[in-house]
Amino acid sequence: VFMLAEILLKTHKYDQATSLVNKAIELDPSNPTYRIAYAKIIHETQDATSAIGYHLSLDTEFPDNPEILSEVAILYYRNGQIKDFEEIKSRMEKLPGKDKTLYSFLIKAALLDEKYNDIPPLAEKILEIEPGDLEAMMTAARVLFETGKLIDATKWFLRLQEKLPSYPKLRFYLARIRLLNKEHDKAIEILKEDLKENGETDDALALLGQIYFDKGELVEAENYFKRTQKINARSYDALMGMAELSFRRNNLDQALDLFRKAQQQKSDDPTIHKKIGDVYRQMGQGALAVEAYKLYLELSPEAPDKPQIDTYLRMMQ
Repeated sequence: VFMLAEILLKTHKYDQATSLVNKAIELDPSNPTYRIAYAKIIHETQDATSAIGYHLSLDTEFPDNPEILSEVAILYYRNGQIKDFEEIKSRMEKLPGKDKTLYSFLIKAALLDEKYNDIPPLAEKILEIEPGDLEAMMTAARVLFETGKLIDATKWFLRLQEKLPSYPKLRFYLARIRLLNKEHDKAIEILKEDLKENGETDDALALLGQIYFDKGELVEAENYFKRTQKINARSYDALMGMAELSFRRNNLDQALDLFRKAQQQKSDDPTIHKKIGDVYRQMGQGALAVEAYKLYLELSPEAPDKPQIDTYLRMMQ
C-alpha cells in the first residue's frame, strides 16, 4: 500500500496518495516513515508551518525519533527559522544512539550551511554503520567534485564504482573529470559505455556534445546537442552548447538569442553573462558588453579570467 502511495506522491497525485498513506498508518501506526510521508503531503498541499506542526504533534508518540527530527529541522531551515533549526540539530547531536539517520541529517545540514568539508567525514561515519550505502558515497564524491577537489572526488567515485559500476550519474562524473583533464577519447568511451548500459539521458548526451565541441568536432557536437533536446527540450547544457556552436561559426545574432534563452533559465550562472558579453563585444556593442561583463564579475569576483575581463572593460570604457 505504501509503495503505491510513494509512486502517487512522486507524480504529485496528493489526493490519492493521502488515502493510501492513511491506510498504511491504519495498518501500522508505529511506523514513522508513514507519518513523515503524511507530513510531506501537508507541506505540498498546505504549507511548511502546518507540516512542522504535524511533525511536532508526533513527539509524544515518537519521542526523539531521529527521522522525524531530521524532517522538522529541514523544514525549519527552508522556512527561514534558523534558530529553531539549530535547536533541533543540537538536540539530534545529543541523542545517545548515533545511527545512520543522524549522520544523513548532518550531511543535509552541511549542504544547507555550505559546510562542504564536513560532508566526506560524515559519509565515512555512515559507511561504518552501513558499508553498502551508495548514496552517501555519491554525495561525498559529488561535493568534492563541485568544490574542485578532483583527486579526492575521483577516489570516492572509484570506491563507488567498485560497489556498483552502473550507479546513476557515476560514469557521467568520471567522464567530466576526464574532460577537464583533456582526455577526450577516454571520456567518450566512458559515456558511450554508460549509454549502452543505462540508456540515453539528456545529461550524458549533452556532455558528449561538450566533449566533441572541445575536440573541435563541431558537426558531431551539434548532433549530440540536438539529440539531447529531443529528450529534454529545456536542457540548459544543450542550449548553451548550441549557442557556443553559433558563436564559433560567427552566427552572432543566433548565438545571442540562444544565450538569452539560456539566461532565462539560469540568470545566476556567471558564465552566461560572460558569454553574452563576448557576443556583444564581437558585435561592436561596447556598452552592452560592459554591462554583461560587470554582471559576470559581480557574480564571480574571483573568476580566473578577471584580469582579462578588466582589460576589456578598460578598453571599452
